Amino acid sequence: MKIIEKEIQISDTSALTKNSVFFDIETTGFSRQSARIYLIGTLEIGKENNIFRQYLTETQADEKVLLKNFLEQIKKKDLLISFNGESFDLPFIKARCEKYKIDCKILDEIQSLDLYKEIKAKSLFVSLENYKLKTIENYMGIYREDLFSGGDLISLYYEYENGDKNLENILLLHNEEDILNMPNLYGFLDHLEKTNTIRVAGQSFTIEKISLKKNKLELTGLSTIPLAFLNSQNFKLQIKDKSFFFESLVKSGPYDEETTCIYLEKNGMDLICNYNIPCPDEIYLLKHDKTQLNLNIKTYFEKILTEIFAD
Repeated sequence: MKIIEKEIQISDTSALTKNSVFFDIETTGFSRQSARIYLIGTLEIGKENNIFRQYLTETQADEKVLLKNFLEQIKKKDLLISFNGESFDLPFIKARCEKYKIDCKILDEIQSLDLYKEIKAKSLFVSLENYKLKTIENYMGIYREDLFSGGDLISLYYEYENGDKNLENILLLHNEEDILNMPNLYGFLDHLEKTNTIRVAGQSFTIEKISLKKNKLELTGLSTIPLAFLNSQNFKLQIKDKSFFFESLVKSGPYDEETTCIYLEKNGMDLICNYNIPCPDEIYLLKHDKTQLNLNIKTYFEKILTEIFAD
């Protein structure tokens, strides 16, 4: 097994959790029973420096050593950070440890942060085609030298294992870019939180969840206001322990002969549509066909908050 290690300079580590490890695995397939882990990449965020390390197997027998090295590296860490790691990487590592009868209970003891799950949950007002790593990277303006997917590299790894060592850098580069782009994704969470936050009269409301049904809109999230309760004819706002619940009556009906919509009547409110969808002046669209119009929902909620708190 090869271990490749180097110190990495990160321009701003203030938002990163110290004593944490970003990690990513590369495998020979999806089956945890028959496929192997041939590469694990890590980036340790420390107080003094940041160390990038890769464990690359050269034979099938190296996998057991690779797993032991990775577990030894993380045993005193506070946080594991991955992209889709809670669904793929961690269960895969546990399954391979079980095969070799390696104690890996440390994986359940260390706190885990899955950037895929966090970004997907917080992307309420950001338009992403999907939540694949490269899609998010492209949205952020991150472009790779690596031209391969993880699936593309499986056959190349077998060629490497069979003696073509010229493929080593190609195998390492894909994993390296996965790892070294993760701190930027971690910072992207702060951007999403700011996008989800409405500020009114010195107070803030961060929307965490949107639920839109045929006759009801519900928003939940966090506020800087500790306690409040307002109940009007069309909406209700409840704040307790700085958590808020907002509920508003809405309507549903046909948009045209083929399309349905969910909307609310403006009733004199100055609401500007954020989408290029024609509609009568007296209604405000919240959902058009199958598309939920989250920016309109945010605009409506902000208008309500302004009317309540701005005075």
